[in-house]
Amino acid sequence: MTERLRAATQGDLDAMLGIKHALRVQREDPGAGGFLLGASEPEYAAMIEFGVVEILEHAGEPVGFAIAARDAAVRASDLWRRRLQVRWRGLDPASVEHERVAYFDQLAVRPGVRMRAGAAALALRVVLRLLAEGHRHVFATTVLRPIDNRAAWGLLARIGGVVVGELDEVHPAIGPLVSAVHHASADRILAALDRAERCGGPAVRRTLALARL
Repeated sequence: MTERLRAATQGDLDAMLGIKHALRVQREDPGAGGFLLGASEPEYAAMIEFGVVEILEHAGEPVGFAIAARDAAVRASDLWRRRLQVRWRGLDPASVEHERVAYFDQLAVRPGVRMRAGAAALALRVVLRLLAEGHRHVFATTVLRPIDNRAAWGLLARIGGVVVGELDEVHPAIGPLVSAVHHASADRILAALDRAERCGGPAVRRTLALARL
């Protein structure tokens, strides 16, 4: 196996910025395979220091990364402060506030890298780390409008994620936008993993083996 996952270090900053640049949003060419709004170098450095950040390597070279924010960072974030602005459906935000929550922020794999199992395992490794730390709820957002970025929807669904609302936002790269809010509880994640362990084929088992802590 030429792929491996490992925790990010500050030495990975240049590689992460390079992947971000390759996935930057182009207004005139949004593409069909997803995009990354990304962050600045200091923000990535802070994420490595205080968040959950995993690196996907292929043949010894970083080709992808995934980032999540822990409970304390989520509760200090603008997204948490604006949770009452979300047009919720099927979830009362008050029902999760007494438990540990996390935010899956970014999943990025360099364009042209053909490693579906590696990308899925990268995302799953971050989720497993969050559950191991006691987080009970994982949220994520994906852009709906003006660019419909559904690249991660299938992956989120496979770990028990469902769309629970929409949020109006403004981003410097693309201006006003509408994001879908996704939610996966620890119970749904564990149930999805149990089904995958029992019923998954060789590709699924390879993904699970790569993602295990």
